[in-house]
Amino acid sequence: MRKMVICGILMLLIVSIAANGFAASLKFPDLASANKLQDDFGGGEKNSNKETENKTVITVADKSEYKIVSDVANIKHEGKVYATATADEIYTFQAGINYEVKTKAGIESEKWEMENLWLQAKVNKAMIIRGGKQTYHVAKGLFIDQDGVFGVRFIYNPDKNNAAEVFNGRDSQDVDVTTSGIMRSLQVVNVSHKFSKQLHLGTYFAHQQTTDGKSINRFRGGYGKIEVAPKTNVNFEYVHNTTLNKTAYIAELQQGNSKVVGGWSYGLDYMKVDAKTFETNDYTDFDTQYTPKNGFKGPGVIIGNRITKHSTIQAQRWWGRNLASTGAMPISKLLLVVNF
Repeated sequence: MRKMVICGILMLLIVSIAANGFAASLKFPDLASANKLQDDFGGGEKNSNKETENKTVITVADKSEYKIVSDVANIKHEGKVYATATADEIYTFQAGINYEVKTKAGIESEKWEMENLWLQAKVNKAMIIRGGKQTYHVAKGLFIDQDGVFGVRFIYNPDKNNAAEVFNGRDSQDVDVTTSGIMRSLQVVNVSHKFSKQLHLGTYFAHQQTTDGKSINRFRGGYGKIEVAPKTNVNFEYVHNTTLNKTAYIAELQQGNSKVVGGWSYGLDYMKVDAKTFETNDYTDFDTQYTPKNGFKGPGVIIGNRITKHSTIQAQRWWGRNLASTGAMPISKLLLVVNF
């Protein structure tokens, strides 16, 4: 079924939130779908021998965010519209736009951008090749979790327990494009294995060009999820910048299940990121906590609830400090995500 659809993005307002009541910047798995639509790495392909008709799917997602960082309130409303078309069980095309409105210290800013524009070919049941501007993330998003990254991605899922990918491209720093025309090169090799229902581990290696284009930062990382009791797991990501000998890690003890309507999840986190581990905080999912100059260190609490089949709410609270100073950096955040 094909239709020309004009999608209006309805931005949801969050008001009357008790300051310093909740918490900060980690997306739990249910919220990730709002920013990573059609991202299939690590999940294993669900293959079918049945022929399917060509089809186009329009997906709309809205995320509202209210946060308080060191007593400064910030509000962000973000809407995404993705059109995904498939043909002949081989080719998939996606075009996506993003609209974002931010209010910080009484100053409002907004932007429109073409977020995703990629073509994907399914080579066989195990191999997918995707090229173009696309969402790219690794593990928990400590190293990278970013939309609109340009490149070619080779995804290999031989079975439900193994996954591997190679990504070669350039990350999309707007400042580089508009001022000097430089886009940093980015190469990542990422593999993961599910040893059992209780144990899933992965590792990756990455090269990322500096913004001046004169040198390369090299990274190696590891991540995993270990089930320690029913509905209770420990998950983590560790990153080492081997060029500068800087490290970053985050670990979480999570309990509960927010994948079902009415379900709750509770997380106790701890994160430490050395200053200058990443040249910018534009690509990490923890940009609220981390700044290249100061780094970050501290615990956090994350509570999530699936309100309805298509909506989730998450509250976070972090008690952190800048590593470059003794100053405290308390962070509170409330997120609401609705998928239409």
